[in-house]
Amino acid sequence: MKKTIMLLTASLGLAAAPGAWAAVIFDTTGSATSDLAATYDGLSNAESFRTGSTGSQLSEVMLRMAGGTSDGGNFFVRLYDGTGDGGNPGTSLLTLSGSADPFTAGNYTYTGSYPLAANTDYWIVLAVFGSGYYNSLMGESGPTVGTSPHGMGVYDNGWQTYPANNLSMQISSLSAVPEPSEWAAISFGLLGIVWVAKRRFMPARA
Repeated sequence: MKKTIMLLTASLGLAAAPGAWAAVIFDTTGSATSDLAATYDGLSNAESFRTGSTGSQLSEVMLRMAGGTSDGGNFFVRLYDGTGDGGNPGTSLLTLSGSADPFTAGNYTYTGSYPLAANTDYWIVLAVFGSGYYNSLMGESGPTVGTSPHGMGVYDNGWQTYPANNLSMQISSLSAVPEPSEWAAISFGLLGIVWVAKRRFMPARA
């Protein structure tokens, strides 16, 4: 019975480490300001970010929204590449899943999966097609995690960039490299299984 409990404990140590490793790759939520970025039909907002030295899989984007001026349920969050003029948003790669009406203040999470290449610029674009006027909180001038090579981009008959400002958001990806805490969970599980196996096959004392 005791060995069974030990084996279960060791297995839980392995189970605590997920099959994919989530990591924040971009974060400008550290010091949100009271400034707002309005998004409505005809005026899109965007935030650029650059990936690190290894590729990963986009997992989710968390936006910090202020109260909207009007709701309409036509709000979209999309991933773009940086092939536009001057490195601005170029081709739409993915529409993320999440609230189409982030009208009340709070944090909103949008999910989607897309392979992100290493050392590459991408954009997260906020857009409205139809009715609705939404306000995003703006963050610090530089991210606490990751790099933002272009700052906030605004589209109104042509992209413009504002390097001194950022949208307040957090971008996460799935990576092949575990976080330190996940390595600890894996090590605990493996050591537990080895210990149980060693006890099981140890010769009985006379």
